[in-house]
Amino acid sequence: MKYLLFVIGLGLAWMGSCAQVVDSSKRKSCFPERLNERLTELLIRRQEAMIVRRQERMEEIERRPYRKSDSSRWSLSLNPFSVLELQGAAGLGVGYRVDHHWQVWLESAALFQLYPGTAQSCLGGIREILAVKYYFGYRESLFFSGEFRYKDVYYHDVANFNDNVNMMPVYGYTYKLENIVFGGAAWFGGQIRLSNDHRWRLEPSIGLGPKAGQSSGMACPPVIPIRNRLAYMNG
Repeated sequence: MKYLLFVIGLGLAWMGSCAQVVDSSKRKSCFPERLNERLTELLIRRQEAMIVRRQERMEEIERRPYRKSDSSRWSLSLNPFSVLELQGAAGLGVGYRVDHHWQVWLESAALFQLYPGTAQSCLGGIREILAVKYYFGYRESLFFSGEFRYKDVYYHDVANFNDNVNMMPVYGYTYKLENIVFGGAAWFGGQIRLSNDHRWRLEPSIGLGPKAGQSSGMACPPVIPIRNRLAYMNG
């Protein structure tokens, strides 16, 4: 009888230990799931908070009043970096804003060469640009534009000639050349407000377009260019 009770007790103890092992194994298997659920919940809350902050930021910007300069129709513009180009330009642009989207813009500039050379050295000239801009996007900060430009430039040029009287070549003769260029372009850019009152703005842009021109020589010697003379002699 005692032996039977002893066996029954061992059996009950073994069953209890198995139940604890099964229960603990179940708790271990649920821990990764609970961790994953917690991380997912934190991620969702973080995304929702970011969306709320972004929305609040947009609403705060929208509540800002437009400055007086944002509604002004006239504006002046200049490009201080153009003087550093190989063919520099110093001028001023004037813009008239028809409404929040459309602007007519005209620039007049004097041309010069900051780095003079012996050949094709710019003596001076003028450049006129007429453009129509369309502003769009958030607070009209982006724009497309189409332009027409006219340029009249005087150069020092160097060429070789044949004296048609003495039949002697003239090498490295310097003369003046006038170059008239017409062209157009389409470009895209953006507007960055630099000051709190929006009066100072930066407009980086990029564009592409065709051009065509004609050239005429002045102060040329009364001789025939060598290339034409050789062609005449060979002919």
